[in-house]
Amino acid sequence: MSTKRITGMAVMSAMSIILVAIPFLRIQPFPIAPFLEYDAGDIPIMMATFIYGPMAGMMVTVIVSLIQGLAFSFGGGAIGILMHIIATGAFVLTGGILFRFIKDSKLPKIASLSISIVVGVIGWLIGSISFNVLLTPIFMGVPREGVISLLLPAILPFNIMKSGINGTIAGVLYMLLSKQIDKYLNSSIAITDVELSKFDSETTDNESVETSDSDPVLNNQDLTDQ
Repeated sequence: MSTKRITGMAVMSAMSIILVAIPFLRIQPFPIAPFLEYDAGDIPIMMATFIYGPMAGMMVTVIVSLIQGLAFSFGGGAIGILMHIIATGAFVLTGGILFRFIKDSKLPKIASLSISIVVGVIGWLIGSISFNVLLTPIFMGVPREGVISLLLPAILPFNIMKSGINGTIAGVLYMLLSKQIDKYLNSSIAITDVELSKFDSETTDNESVETSDSDPVLNNQDLTDQ
């Protein structure tokens, strides 16, 4: 993993944690389910996924989820950490893997990105709803029927809103910055190519010198034999 890649992932992780820590960016849009809280912390994670790929996005997701849960908590604790990893991770893996395969296709980049975001949102919904129905009753000690009753009025629309808004913002930022990002990332490759070419050139020159130095020796030996 290159230094630029590691640095970029670290920057995205830091930005995500900062966005999570800003109080006025945390909103509880559904009073009947105050535990559902919107924040913008997933935007840098999604951008990291589009830039560096799904595995990098997943690494940033885990790092941010752990730091957020341990340093800020906001009442979520272990369930908040796990929920964040599952929901955001589902977006990162489904949308990120798809985007990795189709971004260089004949489709316009905006179409590839839009399709990947939609698939990522669907992955998010499957992950978050499954977690809420199966595990929330266990972690929070509430009846499963109570959680199911909140699916349509709160849990489903909240997760569509959060993943859709954050995914769209991340996609727009990526589109605006993609040329600069590609130029920055490819610059290291260009430098490496120049260094390799220089090394090959020096190697060739050295071999030529050695060959020319050896010629007189052969000629002297021939004269001795005569």
